[in-house]
Amino acid sequence: MGKGDEWTGIIKVHQSLETIGCLTEGHYTILKLECLLMVNQLIDLSKLMHSIVTPYLLLIASENTKLWTKKRKT
Repeated sequence: MGKGDEWTGIIKVHQSLETIGCLTEGHYTILKLECLLMVNQLIDLSKLMHSIVTPYLLLIASENTKLWTKKRKT
């Protein structure tokens, strides 16, 4: 969410998707950006996501926009 609270935004997105029936239990993950980056160092998330047949949703909250901008540039 632009200049708002990232967790409020994530909750609103989650509730909207749940309301229209687009969320399947066990087929989505909510992470902080820092956690996502750490997990990506341990395993190749790109390969993992491509290997999953069922659509899978990642909701990512970034409290540190400088970190997000830095990772997008690399």
